[in-house]
Amino acid sequence: RRAREIEDELAAFGGGGGGAGEEEDDDDDADASETSKKPRVLIVGAGPAGLFCALTLARSGACVPVVLERGQPVESRGRDIGALIHRRAIDSESNFAFGEGGAGTWSDGKLTTRIGRNSDGVRNVLETFVEYGAPEKILVDGSPHLGTDNLVRLLRNMREDLRKLGGEVRFGAKVSKLNLEDGFAGGVDVEYSERGAEERGKGGKGGRGIGDETPRPESETVRGDAVVLATGHSARDVFEELHSSGVQLEPKGFATGFRVEHPQGIINRIQYGDEWGTAVVTGR
Repeated sequence: RRAREIEDELAAFGGGGGGAGEEEDDDDDADASETSKKPRVLIVGAGPAGLFCALTLARSGACVPVVLERGQPVESRGRDIGALIHRRAIDSESNFAFGEGGAGTWSDGKLTTRIGRNSDGVRNVLETFVEYGAPEKILVDGSPHLGTDNLVRLLRNMREDLRKLGGEVRFGAKVSKLNLEDGFAGGVDVEYSERGAEERGKGGKGGRGIGDETPRPESETVRGDAVVLATGHSARDVFEELHSSGVQLEPKGFATGFRVEHPQGIINRIQYGDEWGTAVVTGR
């Protein structure tokens, strides 16, 4: 039923089985041929929204999701962040903001929601995290917490499963232009970094191996039957491109604040007074 709904939605937006992607190699098997007949959905960004979108589409079997991520896989991204912290060497496309997993991958991994902890959607997200390697306690904890170590393994497992389901993931793939045709998005222009590669895996017998990497050109137009923008808030160049192309944009509320830290001794004196404050070590 879900696959049928997705097919109907793609048809409504101008897709619906055209298979707008590149031609498959002659030695691809029947499974690959069948996959090539399905509509392709281009997903820009491999953060939480992009990855869950790709998984949902791949599991439905209604289309082939193609994830375009300007940053690097989580393994390479970890090394890039290490170089930034220890050597002050920054890769503008692979850092705390960009790369597989999105901006929250190297945060503390706390899971928060404003739509109701017990909703079906939230429960599905938590169960999916557990399926790919998160600790089961997040299903019952009042303040669920993943942690970066778990996130690295989880993202790798999620990526591998996405490939097995017939999806594609391309890293170092920066979208520079959204191609609009008669009011519909029919593809995107992509610029590949020197480290960029297409990582494609197909399930089924005779399919290409999981983790194959094929060198990409410096740039190309990637065709698709629909485009999903899951870029996060840091890809300002994408918003500028959309604005210049006449795409209607709507501002979203943004909360900001700051954190103030004081030495524990000061907090103890405020909390317990001068006499007892000096006798407390941890504030508990």
